[in-house]
Amino acid sequence: MRTKETNVLTDEHRKLIDENHNLIYSYIAKYNLDLDEYYGILALAMCEATPKYDETRGVKYSTFCFRVFSNTVGQHKRSSSFKRVIPQDKYYYMDDDDSFLELSDNSTVEDDILVEDIVAAINNNSILKLYVDGYTPKEIAEKTGYSYQVVIKKLRKAKLEIERVVSK
Repeated sequence: MRTKETNVLTDEHRKLIDENHNLIYSYIAKYNLDLDEYYGILALAMCEATPKYDETRGVKYSTFCFRVFSNTVGQHKRSSSFKRVIPQDKYYYMDDDDSFLELSDNSTVEDDILVEDIVAAINNNSILKLYVDGYTPKEIAEKTGYSYQVVIKKLRKAKLEIERVVSK
């Protein structure tokens, strides 16, 4: 199914896209994305990627498309100035799902100093800073030169350290 000219959609490619365009709706629903914002982006990604699909590799077309969609959504969020940043006027900690939760307003001065130290540590840790800024561990590995496993290990270690400090 793969052609030398990867930018040209053949009739076979068009048929494959027509038969599977509902994958776009499935992906948007699964990840709770805004239909108006993402349908066109994902449809274009599907059209651009379909000529590169090679069924002889043993990967189903739906799996191939979902990988393309994931990459496209990540690129779109980064390029549209979507950033997971820690607001300067609030303090957060990382929960079990690796997401940041706001600390309560009834904290003590010691807690505030502790949180300021944690925020400073996050800003001084390039891997954690990239993660907070919205990069995936794979992208962090590519950007920093560390292996994927090292990035995961360092993120887990940072999370455990933050949990240890917060629980004091």
